[in-house]
Amino acid sequence: MKKLPVLKSAREVYAGVATHFLELCRLTWLPLLIVISFQIFSVWADTGTEPLGEYSDRRIAQLTNHYGPTLAVLVLLVALCAPIMAVGFHRFVLLGEKRRGLFGSGFRFGRPELAYLWAGILVGIALSIPVGLSFVGASYGATLLLSAHVFDLSPSMERLLTGLTVGMSAVAFSGVFFARWMLLLPHVALGYPSSLKFIWQATRGNGLRLLAYFILVFVPIGALIATSYVATGLSPLASVLVGLPVYVVTLMLSITMLSVAYREIIGLPDSDTADDADGQGDTTPDATPTPTPA
Repeated sequence: MKKLPVLKSAREVYAGVATHFLELCRLTWLPLLIVISFQIFSVWADTGTEPLGEYSDRRIAQLTNHYGPTLAVLVLLVALCAPIMAVGFHRFVLLGEKRRGLFGSGFRFGRPELAYLWAGILVGIALSIPVGLSFVGASYGATLLLSAHVFDLSPSMERLLTGLTVGMSAVAFSGVFFARWMLLLPHVALGYPSSLKFIWQATRGNGLRLLAYFILVFVPIGALIATSYVATGLSPLASVLVGLPVYVVTLMLSITMLSVAYREIIGLPDSDTADDADGQGDTTPDATPTPTPA
């Protein structure tokens, strides 16, 4: 059973996105253009309405009355762009595909993209049970910590440690489920059916490694998101200039993170299997994936 090299894989995620950033943008140039257009339209539509944060009901009504149909179409297209770009990025990292969609635009919504959406929903439904159990455990741990500080004049170290341990263990419990089941996304991006059972069996022995790997990669991503959030509050223009690049880089890093973990733990399909499953997309000659390990 293959073990995920945590530090090596985390370094590869950032090095890979830095090296292939322009290629990834070119691969999905039309979905990116749609997202950019939506952001620019949002800023333009804001002119002539109430300032952001003031008279919010009136502002929303103005936008809806003046740009309702256009806004609805753009929102729908932007919603579709996330799985389209995600599948494209997965297949670039795992198969070396450098061309997808009509005229290589990267805009294609077919079976893999639809399966990707369903896989995300399936993972969310499956996580409801471990997350619920973790919430109970974390609440119990928080209760121990709170009672130690509020009700005990001299809280014992044992109670403090017990509350902290229970709370952190509960969070780690759901984190392991999340980290393992999230590899279903690159699995379906390659054209395979959604099977949580297969992913769970294939990632056996890698739960804590995946959790540590996710944390290592997500700490810088969290800083990027925080920067974007601050910029969004400054002005609509700042939200475009800062928020849009942060969104794109965060998506690339997240997808690459899942793809690298999938490759290291589960392996890659042969090119014929991937081509038959997807039905479109040109695999570069130098991309020769290894067979999936038994």
